[in-house]
Amino acid sequence: MKVKIDKNELLELVREGYRKGLLHIVHEDGISEYGCMGIVCKMNDNEFYFDPLYDSKFDSVEEYLAHRNEDAIVRFITNAILGIHIDLDDEEEGEASGYYYYLKRNLAIA
Repeated sequence: MKVKIDKNELLELVREGYRKGLLHIVHEDGISEYGCMGIVCKMNDNEFYFDPLYDSKFDSVEEYLAHRNEDAIVRFITNAILGIHIDLDDEEEGEASGYYYYLKRNLAIA
């Protein structure tokens, strides 16, 4: 059974998590455990693609951040987590729920 994730609550959790350093925008070269390349979101020990408008013209995180504001980044990450949640079946949905609960748990003590 899927956990109900409220989009507005998740949006605020992502915003606060981004501001408090619980998630980071990083540049990966494909050598990481997850095989991601380019600009990705790293949360805890996981990383995932989040920006549907991203193209590889950005060579660094700094260059990427110069072209994206916080609101856009927060919306992209929120939608990516929700997309993961929707696309997974009941046995796999723990990944998206894990991001949600990781933010809730860690922001409660931050």
